[in-house]
Formats: sequence, C-alpha cells, structure tokens
Amino acid sequence: MLSKFDHVFITGASRGLGLSFILVLLKEYEVKTLSICARNFKSSLDLIKSLCKEKNVNLNILSFDIRDTDRLKAYIDACDKENNISLLIANAGVSVSTDSLFENDIAINRCFDVNTKSSILTIYYVLDKMLKRKYGHIVAISSLASLISLPSSESYCASKMALSSYLDSIRFKLDHFNRENKDSHIYISKVLLGFVKTDMSDRFIGKKVNMLDSNKAAHIILKKVSKNKYNIILPFYIYAFLNCVN
Repeated sequence: MLSKFDHVFITGASRGLGLSFILVLLKEYEVKTLSICARNFKSSLDLIKSLCKEKNVNLNILSFDIRDTDRLKAYIDACDKENNISLLIANAGVSVSTDSLFENDIAINRCFDVNTKSSILTIYYVLDKMLKRKYGHIVAISSLASLISLPSSESYCASKMALSSYLDSIRFKLDHFNRENKDSHIYISKVLLGFVKTDMSDRFIGKKVNMLDSNKAAHIILKKVSKNKYNIILPFYIYAFLNCVN
C-alpha cells in the first residue's frame, strides 16, 4: 500500500494552515521529502529549515506567486523528478471580504485566479504524474463557504464552490480509474473548513463562529487523509446545519 507521506508537496505553506500542515507532518509522520511553495517565507523559513534538518527531511522550497502557472508547473516537474510526489496538499488561497457594496474587478480576478484556477492547475499537474504511476493522494482545501453565499465574500464563496465542484467531478473519474486498474491507488480528499485561526480569517468581516486552531485542524485533516477519506468536514455540525437550512 502507498506510503502517502514519502514526498509531500504543499502550496500556500508559509503560514497559517499551510505551516501547520508542515509542523504536524514533521512531528507526527515519517516524511522523506518536503516540497513547499508560497509567496513569502520570511517569517517561517528558519523554523521550517530547522525542523527539516532535525528530522533529516529533504527540503525543496521556492517563493513565488502561484498565479505564475508556468513557474508552478516547472517547480512541480523538478520536485517530482527528484522524488515522486505522493501527497499533494493544495492549500493556497486568498480571501476577499469587503464592506463596500460590491467587490472590485481586481479582487474578483485575484480570488478566482488563486482559489480556483491555480488550485485546479496544481491538482492537474500533479495528478497527471500520479495517473502514470497509479498511486498518490491529493488533498484540496475548500471551504464550508462553498455551500452558502456570504454577502461580504461573494467571490470567495463562488471560487471555493467552483473548486469543490471540480473535485467532485474528478473523484468519480478516479474511482472509475481505480476500479479499471486494480493495481491503482489514487485518492482525493476534499476539505470543507469553517473558520480556522489564520491571517485569512482575521481579514473576514463578520461573525466568526467556532474558530479552529490551525494545528488542531491540520492534525485532524491528516489523520482522515491517512484513512483515504474523501469528504473531510470541520466542524461537521456547521455543515449539517447548512444542509438543513438549504
């Protein structure tokens, strides 16, 4: 059976939930290679390097804007060539929250470019490689906001809804692929999160219900990923409430 944490690739890994994934992985799992990217690692670089050295983990790190998809693809190709990526955590995301009547065009473009387009392309670039090897696990961070329409974050909700829809679609294809190829072990996990204590949540305008600690959230998510769960929902009671309301 696949050792999913052999080579982990994480986007949006410099702080918040992305950094928590790194901390939990290095403390609780065996990882041989960690490849990470984000716009700026200034505040977390020394910590990440120190932990990787302590755990004897090979570290690949690159700072760039994930909207630069040519650079994203080249980085994924280089990291995978060094050691097959077995676990992708597509975590990069931005929030748009405004007290104006409507979000402006710059905010709308940025939200969909990062949360939807770049996230989907990240998944596509890695999944293409996993299909050839017939193993791997993809984790994509969506949001419980994809189930509703928040008047202060319309583009964020819509962009996460689009990502969730894409994940639901490719899940069916992967299930079929695995059935047709008995030696294939490719899994996907869609993470629907409520409020997690991060810089992104701090920027949200409105009431933040039951804020989760990012390290606790990362721990729970990775535990469910290790069991190949598709729908990972935190907190579940909010999900249940939203489904009842809708």
